Amino acid sequence: MGLPFDSRLKKGRVRHENIDNASVAITAVITGDSDATAAHLAASTFTGPWLSGKLKVIGYPADDGAYVNYAGRVTYVARKDLADKYPNVIKAFLQAREKTREWAYDHPNEAAQIVARGTRVPVEVALFQITHLGQWEFMGGEANADRARTAIKEFQRYYIANGDDILSQKSLTDKEVDEFIDGRFYAGGSHTIYQ
Repeated sequence: MGLPFDSRLKKGRVRHENIDNASVAITAVITGDSDATAAHLAASTFTGPWLSGKLKVIGYPADDGAYVNYAGRVTYVARKDLADKYPNVIKAFLQAREKTREWAYDHPNEAAQIVARGTRVPVEVALFQITHLGQWEFMGGEANADRARTAIKEFQRYYIANGDDILSQKSLTDKEVDEFIDGRFYAGGSHTIYQ
């Protein structure tokens, strides 16, 4: 099973530091201040070092694992007051995003030029971000509200059962998850983009 992790609840042999700033996390690895990190390779902060050959992939989520099935997905969020007052604006946003996603898949080189110019990254980085299996900016959203709710609940349960010291202390209740997912914007809802 490998070496046990060190956490706030239990002393282990491997120390995990949660660094939310991706630039700091990758800089720590490149400079040797940290030995490894977890990231989406398609994030611009990580793509450059990956393409330069400075990083080596040492692990990947299981195809049928908790991360891929329940957490490795895009989540679109909007302020509650905006969604409640202007649901048609939210629907228009979702439609525009879906059309953009489809166009980018059909025209990756043109899309890469636009992304590179808009985000000030090299074109090869932008192309990688669009076409790599680990990308997430151009993933489709979950169309089914119940599957979205189940995903969040199962993700939390998995991590709590496997010793996550943050979710063990503070996680969403099933009721909170159910209320968080606004079914109006999913298949069958009043403002859905899904058929």
